[in-house]
Amino acid sequence: MRRTLAAVPETRGAPVVVLEPIAIKAPLPSGFEDIDPLVERIQTDPETQQAIAAGRRAVAEHHYAGSPRTLSYYRLQRGWSQKEFAALLGTSQSYVARLEAGSIDPQVSTVKRLAAVLGVEPIAVLDVIGSKASRS
Repeated sequence: MRRTLAAVPETRGAPVVVLEPIAIKAPLPSGFEDIDPLVERIQTDPETQQAIAAGRRAVAEHHYAGSPRTLSYYRLQRGWSQKEFAALLGTSQSYVARLEAGSIDPQVSTVKRLAAVLGVEPIAVLDVIGSKASRS
């Protein structure tokens, strides 16, 4: 739906277009399954779990080859998902995602926990958190 409002001084006489979101209830396809329970179920098989972890390690080595190390690199190098890493840290997956995106600055205690879980020196964590490299 599109409506044009009367011009206001801030628009300098140009028309204002207001877009209003609409909600449509779309039916889910037959056999739809949410991704999180699906992954959890699939990962109960040790062979599949090892294959997924190996894939993550391959991503770490190939995607980050020749680039500065990032928090994502260290996590993937160990074969962990963000959810697994979060569980080891005692935090949430969304917090790990924000750390990896560089959108938050962790406390010193968190840096120490990250280093301990990753098996690296705290300075390595500080280097990736404090650089633009942590944002990729």
